[in-house]
Amino acid sequence: MACRPVILGYDAAMTTITLGENGTLVLPEALRNGLHLHRGAKLEAAVIGDHIELKPCGKTAPDSWPPGFFDRIAIDDPACERPPQGTMPAGVEL
Repeated sequence: MACRPVILGYDAAMTTITLGENGTLVLPEALRNGLHLHRGAKLEAAVIGDHIELKPCGKTAPDSWPPGFFDRIAIDDPACERPPQGTMPAGVEL
C-alpha cells in the first residue's frame, strides 16, 4: 500500500502538477503553506526509480517564514486565555 502524505489536511498524494514554460513547477498553495515554502524557497530534487522526490533545502521555519506571516496572526477573542503551565521542574546542574 502506498504512503499517502497529508500536510495540514492537504492530500499531496492526489496532486497532479503540470510543467509550465521552461520546465517550471507550481505547487498548490495548500501544499506550499503546509511546508512553509515561499517564493524563492529552494527544493532538492532526486530521481528515485520512476519518480521525482522534492524536499525543502535547509530550514523552512521559523526564521524563513513568508514575509508578514506573523503580522497576520492575531488572537482578538477575550475568552482566549493561556492555560496554567504548572510549575517549572528543578534545573539540572551541569
